[in-house]
Amino acid sequence: MTASQQNMAWRCIYRLIELDPEPSKAQPGERMIGAIKKILGETTMTGKGSIFERIHFDEGIKLIEGLKRYVRNAERKAAKR
Repeated sequence: MTASQQNMAWRCIYRLIELDPEPSKAQPGERMIGAIKKILGETTMTGKGSIFERIHFDEGIKLIEGLKRYVRNAERKAAKR
């Protein structure tokens, strides 16, 4: 993933944290790993290095689009409250 893709992915994660009605104890990094596992099906996220180390440009696009969809749904739910 490019640096700008990584930046956008983190912005989405932090926006999801803001919108969470019941904040969990999960740290942003743990949330990102969970999103990567769910959206990309990537299960080899343990070890040292960047979370995004094994994610290519095209997969980054897919991850960002999935995160944007999560944000839109969270914003819609927040507006109903």
